[in-house]
Amino acid sequence: AMVDEGYTPILRINHGYSGTGTIPLDGDYAGFCASAAAMALELDGLVDHFIIGNEMNAIWEGDGVTGIAVSDYADCFAQCADAIHAVRPDAQVLVGAVGCWNNQTAATGPYVYDFDNDWYELIQRTRTGADGVSVHTYGGRDGDPDPRDDGYWGFEYLQTQIEIIDAAGGGDLPIYVTEFNTAADGWYVEDGEAQMEDGYPDGWMQKAFEYVDTLNGTLGGCRIRAACWFVHDLV
Repeated sequence: AMVDEGYTPILRINHGYSGTGTIPLDGDYAGFCASAAAMALELDGLVDHFIIGNEMNAIWEGDGVTGIAVSDYADCFAQCADAIHAVRPDAQVLVGAVGCWNNQTAATGPYVYDFDNDWYELIQRTRTGADGVSVHTYGGRDGDPDPRDDGYWGFEYLQTQIEIIDAAGGGDLPIYVTEFNTAADGWYVEDGEAQMEDGYPDGWMQKAFEYVDTLNGTLGGCRIRAACWFVHDLV
């Protein structure tokens, strides 16, 4: 088993995909949270980390027209965290990641862009019940070969998201990068598989891990607990 080989599985719990809501759209969270708790109990000894929902500010994770309101997600997250901790006090329940650079859901706050304000409010509303935060970040924009110096609109957006987490009062929360690759410019489908528009320049992956290591040093320890390469097929 993966656990026996030293891997730490991180399980994301979604209600649905593609317009059916990453959390229930009708506001009835009790059944969803009960299922999440049952899943956590069943996987005791195998999985300790559970993410609730995904990229809630993206319309495809909402109803296909709008994303999930932060207040709705915060309510659902609190109920799920309580339900999981009731049966697995040791479980780590993580806040779902925001969709990078996605302005499909309006939000207000101290930042220029909606997605940053969405993230800020999300952390403010969930930080007290969260055991950590999941984060997505992407590089490779315009074929940039080095994720260590590509700034706000590239892989280094990770640092911006951490700064927002801290500004929102989540400075004590561990961070789990659960998606990263070179898809800053998007992707296309070939033979049923998702391909990055700009591919992977030689050494890109090693440099990404170097950046995470350096960032951990500035954060005063191993606050970034995971950096998971994100690939998938569409078959």
